Amino acid sequence: MEIEKKLLEQQPDFNTVAVFSVIDVNNFGYLDFGNLKCFMKKFNKDVSKPEIHAIIRRASNDINYKIDFREFA
Repeated sequence: MEIEKKLLEQQPDFNTVAVFSVIDVNNFGYLDFGNLKCFMKKFNKDVSKPEIHAIIRRASNDINYKIDFREFA
């Protein structure tokens, strides 16, 4: 995941808000397990449930198990 993040950030047209919006398809203002799983599947990334949970734990700064935009950025 970190490799993909670094590659995206190097693109001249990279926009953090746009990427967050693409993943947050329901416009809830946060990313959760379902958002990340759908996003990964859409881009043919075979990521297991434990790996998605690990991404959320690493990115979320609180106990709500959701990644808000501030945490994402």
